[in-house]
Amino acid sequence: VPMATLHAMTFDSFPEELRISFQPDLIAPDGYVVDCGQVFGLRRCGLKYGWTEDNTSGTRQRGIHHTTLLDTLCIPDRDQQHSGLIQWHLEAPAGHWRVVLGLGDAQHPGRYRGTVNGQS
Repeated sequence: VPMATLHAMTFDSFPEELRISFQPDLIAPDGYVVDCGQVFGLRRCGLKYGWTEDNTSGTRQRGIHHTTLLDTLCIPDRDQQHSGLIQWHLEAPAGHWRVVLGLGDAQHPGRYRGTVNGQS
């Protein structure tokens, strides 16, 4: 059950629906928690998620869109320090989850591809 505070959400159990914004700014869009490229660990929202390596240098805010979700992103292994093998993880209860992955870069339009647990 989420408990909303000013631009921050906290959970006392794993939510039925979770929305994550990958961005440099710690202020989340309404209804979202933020990933700022930090190494996997416990976040202020009460959930554990993050990258296998520090990826804070990969966060971007393009300044093109007024909508944070369309204007921000986190480029995996932007500095190519980890041979592109950097991964993002979320600790979730065992079970089947529907995952919707939105990928893109407002400054560099094109086709983007991602995988979740080996599925494209």
